[in-house]
Amino acid sequence: MPRTAFTPADIEARIRESLPADEGGDADEMRLAELVHELEAAGPSLEQATAILRAIGAAPPFTHFGDPGPLVHFVESVPGYEHDLYRAARATPTAHLLWMLQRRANAGDAESLAIIREYAVSEDMPGQLRERAESFLAR
Repeated sequence: MPRTAFTPADIEARIRESLPADEGGDADEMRLAELVHELEAAGPSLEQATAILRAIGAAPPFTHFGDPGPLVHFVESVPGYEHDLYRAARATPTAHLLWMLQRRANAGDAESLAIIREYAVSEDMPGQLRERAESFLAR
């Protein structure tokens, strides 16, 4: 039976439980899909989307959450999530947050494109993320 309410801490804990033991491995998409199903049944909210973005940012930077995965589909369905995406992507760059920015940039979002440019030129950015950002901009 789906739960009726989730705190941000509940959501973040469930996502942490789905993470692989190794850096850059695949998260358990079945567990994530179950979480998303329960969140949808409870009624999606911006608070839930924000908790998901925070959890993605707190995961190892190259964790794979799907293509794009249930978390991204859920977050993208919540109106107004964009500002929390920008904040998360600037605070804790990860490959999955970069991918979310690229999806928005492909749709013409200027703020996402600006953050991707920041990734591409930042000396503090992990090399692999910087290279992914550079590759996206080169297209």
